Formats: sequence, C-alpha cells, structure tokens
Amino acid sequence: MSATQIFSRLMPYNVPKMYLLMVILGIVIVPIGCICIIIVQVEILVSFLGMDYGYMKSQMRIFLPQFIVV
Repeated sequence: MSATQIFSRLMPYNVPKMYLLMVILGIVIVPIGCICIIIVQVEILVSFLGMDYGYMKSQMRIFLPQFIVV
C-alpha cells in the first residue's frame, strides 16, 4: 500500500479533528488580520498629522497599497 492510499483510508476518521483545526486556525488568523489593519490605519492617521503636503502624499503612496492588501 502506498502512503496516499493509507492517507485516503484514514482521512474519514479525522474529519472532526480537521474541523477543530480549521476553527482554531480561524481563531488565530482573524485577530492577526485585525491587528494588521489597525497598525496600517494608525500609520495613515499619523501621516495626516504632518503639515507638509509632499510628505503626506509620499506616505499615502506607502500605506495605501498596504491597506488595500490587508
């Protein structure tokens, strides 16, 4: 028997554990995404505190793509 055949025969027994693993990964990944969004938003707000228009524009070129990706 090959490893894939063994894996495919044993997989139905692991289904409840796979759901638990997906739930745990969701519990870990979602807050990390929220923290990343908060960090980028704070950086955007801090860049708006500058009085120089050129500085604000250069900072927006940096942080806007990050905000869109996150």
